[in-house]
Amino acid sequence: IAIQNTKPPKGQTEESVNQAVEEARKGDLTDILAIAEKSYADAAVREGIATLDAKLAAMAKAKVARNLGTLLIASNQSRAYTLFIEATELGDADFFGWIERGRLALVCGDTADMLFANRNALVVAKQSDDNRNIAIAESAIADHAMITGNLPVSVEHFVRANEAMQRRAFAAPNDLGKQRDLSISYMKIGDVKFAH
Repeated sequence: IAIQNTKPPKGQTEESVNQAVEEARKGDLTDILAIAEKSYADAAVREGIATLDAKLAAMAKAKVARNLGTLLIASNQSRAYTLFIEATELGDADFFGWIERGRLALVCGDTADMLFANRNALVVAKQSDDNRNIAIAESAIADHAMITGNLPVSVEHFVRANEAMQRRAFAAPNDLGKQRDLSISYMKIGDVKFAH
Protein backbone atom coordinates (compact mmCIF):
# COMPACT_ATOMS: atom_id res chain seq x y z
CA ILE A 1 0.00 0.00 0.00
CA ALA A 2 2.81 2.39 0.86
CA ILE A 3 4.41 1.64 -2.49
CA GLN A 4 1.16 2.26 -4.36
CA ASN A 5 0.65 5.56 -2.50
CA THR A 6 4.02 6.93 -3.55
CA LYS A 7 3.43 9.97 -5.75
CA PRO A 8 6.03 11.25 -8.19
CA PRO A 9 8.10 14.03 -6.66
CA LYS A 10 9.30 16.96 -8.75
CA GLY A 11 11.50 15.77 -11.59
CA GLN A 12 10.06 12.21 -11.61
CA THR A 13 7.61 10.82 -14.11
CA GLU A 14 4.71 8.50 -13.40
CA GLU A 15 6.54 5.94 -15.57
CA SER A 16 9.67 6.04 -13.37
CA VAL A 17 7.54 5.53 -10.27
CA ASN A 18 5.72 2.60 -11.91
CA GLN A 19 9.07 1.04 -12.82
CA ALA A 20 10.30 1.49 -9.24
CA VAL A 21 7.08 -0.09 -7.95
CA GLU A 22 7.63 -3.11 -10.19
CA GLU A 23 11.22 -3.46 -8.92
CA ALA A 24 9.96 -3.17 -5.33
CA ARG A 25 7.46 -5.98 -5.93
CA LYS A 26 10.40 -8.11 -7.01
CA GLY A 27 12.18 -7.26 -3.76
CA ASP A 28 14.45 -4.36 -4.79
CA LEU A 29 13.37 -1.30 -2.77
CA THR A 30 16.31 0.91 -3.80
CA ASP A 31 14.50 3.07 -6.36
CA ILE A 32 11.17 3.29 -4.54
CA LEU A 33 12.91 4.33 -1.31
CA ALA A 34 14.78 7.07 -3.20
CA ILE A 35 11.52 8.30 -4.73
CA ALA A 36 9.73 8.15 -1.35
CA GLU A 37 12.59 10.06 0.32
CA LYS A 38 12.40 12.80 -2.34
CA SER A 39 8.61 12.85 -2.12
CA TYR A 40 8.85 13.14 1.66
CA ALA A 41 11.27 16.06 1.34
CA ASP A 42 9.08 18.16 -0.94
CA ALA A 43 5.52 17.05 -0.08
CA ALA A 44 4.66 19.84 2.32
CA VAL A 45 6.10 22.52 0.07
CA ARG A 46 4.38 21.18 -3.08
CA GLU A 47 0.99 20.71 -1.40
CA GLY A 48 1.28 23.96 0.55
CA ILE A 49 1.92 25.99 -2.59
CA ALA A 50 -0.81 24.19 -4.50
CA THR A 51 -3.46 24.65 -1.82
CA LEU A 52 -2.18 27.59 0.25
CA ASP A 53 -3.51 25.70 3.24
CA ALA A 54 -1.03 24.80 6.00
CA LYS A 55 -3.26 22.10 7.43
CA LEU A 56 -3.55 20.31 4.09
CA ALA A 57 0.19 20.66 3.60
CA ALA A 58 0.80 19.08 7.01
CA MET A 59 -1.58 16.22 6.19
CA ALA A 60 0.17 15.65 2.86
CA LYS A 61 3.54 15.54 4.58
CA ALA A 62 2.12 13.22 7.27
CA LYS A 63 0.86 10.76 4.65
CA VAL A 64 4.20 10.78 2.84
CA ALA A 65 6.04 10.34 6.17
CA ARG A 66 3.84 7.38 6.99
CA ASN A 67 4.33 5.82 3.55
CA LEU A 68 8.09 6.21 3.83
CA GLY A 69 8.00 4.89 7.41
CA THR A 70 6.05 1.85 6.25
CA LEU A 71 8.62 1.19 3.54
CA LEU A 72 11.46 1.48 6.07
CA ILE A 73 10.03 -0.83 8.76
CA ALA A 74 12.06 -3.82 7.62
CA SER A 75 15.32 -2.02 6.95
CA ASN A 76 15.52 0.93 9.36
CA GLN A 77 13.12 0.70 12.30
CA SER A 78 14.60 3.70 14.09
CA ARG A 79 13.95 5.96 11.11
CA ALA A 80 10.53 4.36 10.57
CA TYR A 81 9.69 5.13 14.22
CA THR A 82 10.69 8.77 13.79
CA LEU A 83 8.52 9.01 10.68
CA PHE A 84 5.51 7.42 12.42
CA ILE A 85 5.89 9.93 15.26
CA GLU A 86 5.91 12.73 12.71
CA ALA A 87 2.93 11.30 10.81
CA THR A 88 0.76 10.89 13.91
CA GLU A 89 1.71 14.34 15.24
CA LEU A 90 0.92 15.95 11.88
CA GLY A 91 -2.53 14.38 11.88
CA ASP A 92 -2.26 11.05 10.05
CA ALA A 93 -3.40 9.29 13.19
CA ASP A 94 -5.60 6.35 12.31
CA PHE A 95 -5.57 3.05 14.20
CA PHE A 96 -2.76 1.50 12.16
CA GLY A 97 -0.57 4.59 12.55
CA TRP A 98 -0.88 4.57 16.34
CA ILE A 99 -0.43 0.79 16.67
CA GLU A 100 2.62 0.81 14.42
CA ARG A 101 4.08 3.77 16.34
CA GLY A 102 3.58 1.79 19.57
CA ARG A 103 5.22 -1.32 18.14
CA LEU A 104 8.17 0.67 16.83
CA ALA A 105 8.46 2.50 20.16
CA LEU A 106 8.88 -0.87 21.86
CA VAL A 107 11.50 -1.97 19.31
CA CYS A 108 13.37 1.32 19.85
CA GLY A 109 13.14 1.06 23.65
CA ASP A 110 10.68 3.89 24.32
CA THR A 111 8.09 2.21 26.56
CA ALA A 112 6.52 5.53 27.57
CA ASP A 113 5.73 6.35 23.93
CA MET A 114 4.61 2.76 23.40
CA LEU A 115 1.93 3.27 26.04
CA PHE A 116 1.02 6.73 24.69
CA ALA A 117 0.61 5.41 21.14
CA ASN A 118 -1.37 2.32 22.19
CA ARG A 119 -3.74 4.40 24.32
CA ASN A 120 -4.37 6.63 21.30
CA ALA A 121 -4.98 3.52 19.17
CA LEU A 122 -7.57 2.41 21.72
CA VAL A 123 -9.34 5.78 21.52
CA VAL A 124 -9.51 5.51 17.72
CA ALA A 125 -10.73 1.89 17.91
CA LYS A 126 -13.47 2.79 20.39
CA GLN A 127 -14.59 5.73 18.24
CA SER A 128 -15.12 3.36 15.33
CA ASP A 129 -16.58 0.64 17.61
CA ASP A 130 -14.27 -1.93 16.00
CA ASN A 131 -14.01 -4.86 18.43
CA ARG A 132 -11.00 -6.37 16.66
CA ASN A 133 -9.03 -3.13 16.89
CA ILE A 134 -10.21 -2.59 20.47
CA ALA A 135 -8.83 -6.02 21.33
CA ILE A 136 -5.53 -5.33 19.54
CA ALA A 137 -5.09 -2.00 21.38
CA GLU A 138 -6.06 -3.48 24.76
CA SER A 139 -3.57 -6.32 24.17
CA ALA A 140 -0.85 -3.82 23.26
CA ILE A 141 -1.51 -1.91 26.49
CA ALA A 142 -1.45 -5.24 28.37
CA ASP A 143 1.90 -6.04 26.75
CA HIS A 144 3.25 -2.70 27.98
CA ALA A 145 2.07 -3.45 31.51
CA MET A 146 3.68 -6.89 31.34
CA ILE A 147 6.97 -5.45 30.04
CA THR A 148 7.04 -2.88 32.84
CA GLY A 149 6.25 -5.54 35.45
CA ASN A 150 2.68 -4.57 36.26
CA LEU A 151 1.01 -7.98 35.90
CA PRO A 152 -2.33 -7.05 37.53
CA VAL A 153 -2.82 -4.21 35.00
CA SER A 154 -1.73 -6.57 32.23
CA VAL A 155 -4.42 -9.09 33.24
CA GLU A 156 -7.01 -6.28 33.37
CA HIS A 157 -6.27 -5.21 29.79
CA PHE A 158 -6.06 -8.77 28.46
CA VAL A 159 -9.52 -9.37 30.01
CA ARG A 160 -10.83 -6.27 28.20
CA ALA A 161 -9.28 -7.56 24.97
CA ASN A 162 -10.97 -10.90 25.59
CA GLU A 163 -14.34 -9.19 26.09
CA ALA A 164 -13.97 -7.44 22.72
CA MET A 165 -13.01 -10.76 21.09
CA GLN A 166 -16.06 -12.40 22.68
CA ARG A 167 -18.33 -9.76 21.12
CA ARG A 168 -16.75 -10.49 17.71
CA ALA A 169 -16.89 -14.26 18.09
CA PHE A 170 -20.43 -14.40 19.43
CA ALA A 171 -21.65 -12.22 16.55
CA ALA A 172 -20.19 -14.71 14.05
CA PRO A 173 -20.21 -18.20 15.62
CA ASN A 174 -19.31 -19.90 12.32
CA ASP A 175 -16.30 -17.69 11.59
CA LEU A 176 -13.33 -19.88 12.51
CA GLY A 177 -10.89 -16.96 12.42
CA LYS A 178 -12.87 -15.03 15.01
CA GLN A 179 -13.22 -18.16 17.16
CA ARG A 180 -9.44 -18.71 16.93
CA ASP A 181 -8.78 -15.09 17.95
CA LEU A 182 -11.05 -15.59 20.96
CA SER A 183 -9.21 -18.74 22.04
CA ILE A 184 -5.87 -16.92 21.74
CA SER A 185 -7.18 -14.14 23.96
CA TYR A 186 -8.09 -16.72 26.62
CA MET A 187 -4.56 -18.15 26.37
CA LYS A 188 -3.01 -14.69 26.90
CA ILE A 189 -5.01 -14.21 30.09
CA GLY A 190 -3.96 -17.63 31.30
CA ASP A 191 -0.30 -17.00 30.49
CA VAL A 192 -0.24 -13.74 32.46
CA LYS A 193 -2.14 -15.21 35.40
CA PHE A 194 0.28 -18.15 35.41
CA ALA A 195 3.25 -15.74 35.45
CA HIS A 196 1.61 -13.73 38.23
